[in-house]
Amino acid sequence: MSGPSITTWTRLTGRSRRADMQPGLLAAVHDPLWLLARQRQLGAFRGEDAPTPVGVAVEVERTKVTRYRPGGPSSTAAARDYDGSIPLETLVEREPLHRDPGTNVRLAAETGMRFAAFLADHNAASLADEYAQRYPIDPAGADADAETTRFLQLVARRVADGNKLYEAFHPPGTAPGTVVVPTVPDATGFPGVAPAATDWSAWYETVVSTSTNEDSAWQRERLEYAFALAAPEDEGETVLAAREFGGGRLDWYAFDVASGSLGASGPAPTTVATTVLATPVAFGGMPARRWFEFEDAVVNLAKVDAGPPDLARMLLLEYMSLYGNDHFIVPMELEVGSVCRITSLVVTDNFGGRTRVTQARASAGASTRLFELTGDGAGGAETFLFLAPALANVIEGAPVEEVRFLRDEMANMAWAVERVVESPTGRPLDRYEAYQDELRRNPPVPPAAQTTAPLTYRVQTRVPPHWIPMLPVSVAPGEHAVRLQLREMLDPDTGAPIAPQGALLDTTHGVLELYDEEVPRAGARVRRAYRLARWTDGSAHLWLGRLKSSGRGEGSSGLRFDSVEPTTRAP
Repeated sequence: MSGPSITTWTRLTGRSRRADMQPGLLAAVHDPLWLLARQRQLGAFRGEDAPTPVGVAVEVERTKVTRYRPGGPSSTAAARDYDGSIPLETLVEREPLHRDPGTNVRLAAETGMRFAAFLADHNAASLADEYAQRYPIDPAGADADAETTRFLQLVARRVADGNKLYEAFHPPGTAPGTVVVPTVPDATGFPGVAPAATDWSAWYETVVSTSTNEDSAWQRERLEYAFALAAPEDEGETVLAAREFGGGRLDWYAFDVASGSLGASGPAPTTVATTVLATPVAFGGMPARRWFEFEDAVVNLAKVDAGPPDLARMLLLEYMSLYGNDHFIVPMELEVGSVCRITSLVVTDNFGGRTRVTQARASAGASTRLFELTGDGAGGAETFLFLAPALANVIEGAPVEEVRFLRDEMANMAWAVERVVESPTGRPLDRYEAYQDELRRNPPVPPAAQTTAPLTYRVQTRVPPHWIPMLPVSVAPGEHAVRLQLREMLDPDTGAPIAPQGALLDTTHGVLELYDEEVPRAGARVRRAYRLARWTDGSAHLWLGRLKSSGRGEGSSGLRFDSVEPTTRAP
C-alpha cells in the first residue's frame, strides 16, 4: 500500500522592477560600438547599387530533328525520317528479332497462345489446335539445358509457334501491312480467321520493338553504338553525331556537331518569345544570404581539405563562398528533340532597368564554355542547346547475356568470357555454373593414368569452354597497330572448335576484331537486357539493348603451354 503523493512545480519568471516594459523590449547590448565595428570590418556598410534580376524576356529560335542515320554521319547506311514517335534510346539500341527454329521459344509460345485468344475473339477457337499442329514448337535438342527441356515438354504440340506464324503470315515479297493467311483443313466456314490474323500481326509487332541488321547502330569493333541526327535550318542542316554511345542513359553530352548531310527537311526554324521569372541558384552548403543568419551545418566548407596543388578544389570553394549567390536560373519550356538557339535575352531588375545579355563567348576575353557541343561543325553551330528525345526513367531486366573482356598478362593475350548467355527460352543461362555442373557429372579423366612415368608433359592446360581467346593481329604490314581477333579454342578431347554461344560474339557477319584500346587493363563488360519505358504520348516500348561498362580488372585463365607436371594416376 503506497502512501499519498504530492507533486509540486516551480516556475521561474523574470520580474521587472519597473512598470515600463520598454527596456526589456529594446534588448540593449552592453557594447554596441563593438558590433558596429565588426559590421564595418565585414563590409556591411558598403553600399552597392546592385539590382536583382526579376523578369527575363527570352527569344528562342528552335527546330526539330527529322533525320536519323545509324553508324554516324559518314556511314553507308541509309538515313531515315525520325518523327519522335519512339524514344531515341529505343531506336538506337533495339536489336533484330531472331525467328530461327529453337530461338526465342518463350516468346514463340506466348505469342502463339495469344493467337489462340485472337481466334476465340473472332469465333474460331476450334482452329487453335489445327494451327498448333501445323506450326508446332520444335522439341528440345540433345544439348538443351534442363529448364529449356522442361519448358518445351510443356508447350510442344500444344501451342502454335508464334514466330512461325508471323513468318507464314508475311512471306517474302509481301507488301507492308499485308497479311497472307494460310488455310488449315478445318478453316472452311470460319470467316473470322483473316481478321484474327490481321489483328494478331499488328499486336505481334508491338510486343518487342525490333530493327533489321541494316538499321543496327552497334559497332562490333568498338563495342558501342554510333549514330547521327539532323535538323533542318534556313540554310542547310545541323548534324549531330554520337560516335561513342555505350548504351543506357542518353543526353546532350553524348553528341558532337558534325559535318556532312543527312538530307534533313521539314518546317523552317521558328522563333518563340516568352517572359519568365529569374530564380536564384541554390545548392547544399551555400552560404546564407543574410549577414546574421545561422547557416546549416550539414555541409561544412571549413572542413574541406585543400592543399596547394588542389587548384580545382580551391576554385570550387571560392565560387561557392563568394559568387554562389550571383547566379540565377531562367526556366524555359522546350520541345523534346529540338535544337534551340537563344537570339535575345533581356533582363529586367527590381529598379526597372533593362539589360541585354549577350553570350559569354561573344564577350572579350571570356572563356566560359558550359553546356556547349564541340565538333567539326562550321559557322558557330555549337552555340545551340539540344534537348535530346531521351528517356528519364527505364526499367531494366536481368541481363540475358553478359560478356567480360579482360587482359591475361600471364598468357599474354585477351579473353572474351561468356559469363551469361541467352537460353532458347529467353532466360539467362550461367555458363560458369553449367561448366561446374558438367565437371561434377563428368570429371576429366587423367590423360596419363596408364603410364608409370613420374612426370607428364602437357602441350597446353585445359581452359573453361566459355573463355574465348582474342589474339592480337597486325592491322597492316609494317604498322605497330594491332587488333584483337576472336578465335576458337579446340576441345582437348575431340579436337573440335569451341564456338561462342551468345549474340555478342556471333561470327555470322564476319570475324570479330576489336580495337586494342577497347580492352584496357581494367577490362570491359557488355551485357544485353530487356528494357521497358513509357514515352511522352503514354505508349510503352520494350526492346532488347546492349550496355557497355567498365570491367573489374585483369583475369587469369590458367592457360600454360609446354608444362611438365607430376603424373596423376587413377585411384
